[in-house]
Amino acid sequence: MEPMTTKEILTKISNIKKGTWVNLIKVKKLNDSITKYTQMTIRLGVDYSHMKEGKEKPEPLPWGKWLIDNLVIEHKGNLYLRVANAYTKNAKSWYLKDGEEISKSMVVAELGEKKVASSESAVYNIKFENILALGN
Repeated sequence: MEPMTTKEILTKISNIKKGTWVNLIKVKKLNDSITKYTQMTIRLGVDYSHMKEGKEKPEPLPWGKWLIDNLVIEHKGNLYLRVANAYTKNAKSWYLKDGEEISKSMVVAELGEKKVASSESAVYNIKFENILALGN
């Protein structure tokens, strides 16, 4: 599965109502031979300051600048999709080593727990080049 193009991602997000729950599949290269794939349900276009988690401390972006408010961040020539409620409890991950599926325990044994750990966060930024699928 190839990553979506920037044009495809921008077209998709322009057709999704802000705050809508959508499916996303992303990829992350863990090393030269192991790749992690994650499928999750996320929300797009949510203003963090309006979320329960952000009520007490609305802050500017710690890096980058908004290209599309609450959706797309540009930083050092890279584009990132801002998603909300990207909690790992609704995510399903799988791993491939040299094209063959392997278990998480095998990945942990080879790379360590820290390399495999998922981020628990109310908001999450995903590099465009790592997005394989977006939408329902």
